[in-house]
Amino acid sequence: MFSFSLRHFFILLIYFAFTFKVQATVKIAVTDWPPYYSKTAKSGGQQLDLLNTVFEKMGEKIEPVWFRTGVGALIKARANQLDGAAGWECNKERADDFFFSDPIGYEQTVIFYHKDFDFDWHNIEDLNKDITIGVTAHYAYGKDLKKLIEMDKAIVEISGSDRNNLDLLFHREIDLLLLDREVGLALIKQAKEPLLSSIKVHHKAFRQDRVAIRLLISRKYKNAHSFIDKFDNALKEIRRDKGLTNLDPEQYTSCPKRSIDE
Repeated sequence: MFSFSLRHFFILLIYFAFTFKVQATVKIAVTDWPPYYSKTAKSGGQQLDLLNTVFEKMGEKIEPVWFRTGVGALIKARANQLDGAAGWECNKERADDFFFSDPIGYEQTVIFYHKDFDFDWHNIEDLNKDITIGVTAHYAYGKDLKKLIEMDKAIVEISGSDRNNLDLLFHREIDLLLLDREVGLALIKQAKEPLLSSIKVHHKAFRQDRVAIRLLISRKYKNAHSFIDKFDNALKEIRRDKGLTNLDPEQYTSCPKRSIDE
């Protein structure tokens, strides 16, 4: 009787092992960056909601690990303490550490300024004056920021977070702030009442073209390249089913290749 029960136990064990696949959990660093990633939003924010849908289609499970600033999120992902990071632009600096997904969203960098600051601009040379421009650490702003830094008059100051930069702008400690339009407007709405009427956004964008935001998967993650391929295929189906034509990869600049040999 004992041997019979033991035999059936092993048969059942093998059966369940083949029947139930353990769902993988992928730890992804996200920053509280509304409306795209938000701790207060029921869905976790627009892009996190999309990520959850894609992962579900893949048969994977995403575990968002929240960070207050993008600096900490990217550092942890680079150090292989997490599997990746969400909500980032692809560039050469990141290509050595990560594989990039197809677009999961997009941003457009604009200029925020205090209502009492007499400001207008038409080209990058108009910003080369005695002003202080705030940017956020580890963000990419395109070639025009590099050009601005190399000019002789404007001062570019780096802060750890967008929220801190908005506070500096409100108190007139910086003159201009470079920030994604939707993020800036969302943070202003969340902030104290004076910000709603004190901070304006210029109609001319700092970066004229929309920039794709992507999922970054660490190159050290197991089967990282095939994982990104699987992710992109699931995302493609969702784009088609939901009519997300604004996320079509062909609308955006392709990502740079790794600078060192595979």
